[in-house]
Amino acid sequence: MNDETKQKEFKQEIVSFIEENKLGDVFTAEDVFYSLFKCHLYVYIRVSTEKQEFGRQILEIYSWAKKKNIKICIDCIFCDKYTGKTLKRKAYEEMRIFTKENDYILVSEVSRLGRNWDDVKKEWYKLRAENVNLLIMDYDLLSATLPNEESVIMNVDRKFMQENIFNGILYASCKKIEEVSKSTKAGLKKAKLKGKKVGRGKGNLNTKENFINTLEIMISKKIGYQKAVFITKFPRGSFTPVMNKCYNKYNTKDLEQIIENLKGDEIKWEQF
Repeated sequence: MNDETKQKEFKQEIVSFIEENKLGDVFTAEDVFYSLFKCHLYVYIRVSTEKQEFGRQILEIYSWAKKKNIKICIDCIFCDKYTGKTLKRKAYEEMRIFTKENDYILVSEVSRLGRNWDDVKKEWYKLRAENVNLLIMDYDLLSATLPNEESVIMNVDRKFMQENIFNGILYASCKKIEEVSKSTKAGLKKAKLKGKKVGRGKGNLNTKENFINTLEIMISKKIGYQKAVFITKFPRGSFTPVMNKCYNKYNTKDLEQIIENLKGDEIKWEQF
């Protein structure tokens, strides 16, 4: 599945969540914010993996917007399901193309921008240099003033406080990722030394035959992988990693060619 198709599915996930939870009093089709203030309010939402959902952040943003008495245009929401180790993410890069001087970017917390010290720091300064207003929901002191709020004088004291608070939050976020990574590697190493098999075993439905069947259904029905795995019961969380391995192994993203290669490949599925 290409990036454009994924982005459409992610956006539909958000739209469906808004409709199901009746959040239409804040999230609207019309860009009310721009109509009132002649600048855009863009919302950026990120989770780290495709297994995770956007719901919690949507609810947090909803509560924040209600308190601030503002509306959010659904078309101004950008969302990624990708690691925070890099800023090179499809939706984030697209949002930055649209962002102009005096526009606003809203995130629920600093870690949604990313967990890479160097990249996030550069982006922080770049946003400031471009006069883009960053809003961080859980830290008002780090946030710009909304057009419907009383302006705050940005003196040297406030800039100093923002700088130090931002560095502290970013440090804690990056440190957490670093510690989790070290802990995971240590645990895997210890398990291997004890002769334990690490990693999640493949279930009865996680087979080469069922994976091929899923690809064939995607082609014949012209549907995305999420609908296809629902039909075939191929484990949803395993599909993307296997698909990426196929892209790399066979050097093609053509599904029919991948199917042909898989059928002729004698490698054991457990080793794939």
